[in-house]
Amino acid sequence: MAEPDLDVLLGRERKRSRRGLVVAVVVVVVIGGAATGAWYACASRSEPASAAPPLATARVERQTLRDTFTVRGVARYRDTATVRAVGSGVVTELGLTTGQVVQPGAVVYRVAGTPVVAMTGAFPFWRDVGRGATGIDVKQLESFLKAAGQNPGPVDETFTAATERAVKNWQKAVGVKQTGAIKADEVITAPWPARVGKVDVKVGDQVSPGGQVAALTEPNAAVSIDLDPGQRLRALKGQKVEIQVTSSRAKATGTVAEIDATPTTSNSQNNQSGGDGSSSNQGSSSPVYKATVALDAPLDVVDGTQLSALVVLSEEADVLTVPVGAVIQDGQGKPVVRVAEAGGSRQVPVELGTQSGAYVAVRKGLTGDETVVLGGAG
Repeated sequence: MAEPDLDVLLGRERKRSRRGLVVAVVVVVVIGGAATGAWYACASRSEPASAAPPLATARVERQTLRDTFTVRGVARYRDTATVRAVGSGVVTELGLTTGQVVQPGAVVYRVAGTPVVAMTGAFPFWRDVGRGATGIDVKQLESFLKAAGQNPGPVDETFTAATERAVKNWQKAVGVKQTGAIKADEVITAPWPARVGKVDVKVGDQVSPGGQVAALTEPNAAVSIDLDPGQRLRALKGQKVEIQVTSSRAKATGTVAEIDATPTTSNSQNNQSGGDGSSSNQGSSSPVYKATVALDAPLDVVDGTQLSALVVLSEEADVLTVPVGAVIQDGQGKPVVRVAEAGGSRQVPVELGTQSGAYVAVRKGLTGDETVVLGGAG
């Protein structure tokens, strides 16, 4: 038998391999197509349809809003007058201490044992006055005697016998020698009663006429604060101020009484903060405007006490409010909010008031039952 040709056998094998490969490819394509179709069908069933994102909203709230800023302050007793010596000699007794309130008739000090007494008046006596004297100093004396409960007769410029009796009665009441006359070096005229500020002499000092003995101040402390230029633009006389003593946490209230029109230069650091919690540091070279806060009631502090002062620029109590982010502008630049409704929102014009932090007062336009859209979306 003849042997098979090797080339023929190899050719037949190659044909069979190619037919098997084609069949395998067709099977893979069919299976792969079926799988893809199945996946697509599944994916189509599970993927939700795209929907609009929900609106960010907030309820209208009723609350109290205050626009404020806080600065540091210091308690000051403002000087009203200066006590000056009316005679010469060595001070042997001193009736003045800082913070003391001196009443008319009190012994201010003694010189070589002689008392010098407080007498209310607008100007000092430049001479001794007694019966028969005339002048405006006599009239000032008689006005004082009448206020002290004595009867000097008609208040005029003539020192009469009635004036003399009134002087003796007054001298008896205050405990000094009853001469019936007034010696210029034995009375100190000032706006008594008055609080004593700085005392400039002590027992043993030599005094001479015109020398400063002490400063008199207002009876109650005021608060001095420094305003930066931005705060100066917003601060007004009459605005409410809330005070807290740094050391004791004692509290008081007052009003802005005075604001300087021109700035000075700050020589100390003044940390300040706004109602929104922001803060700034005012350095030593910053321009500041001095302002004075008058307290509603006396505050028991010493001169120079450090304080915190919260200035209330505006306040609206029990008012409708919305987040600041809910306010937009219409085509004319006027404020509006979008009130949420079923299926969307409607635009409502509003009148705004005080802003404090993230909220602003709405004076007109809303009733309080609304929900507003934040960011003006919708």
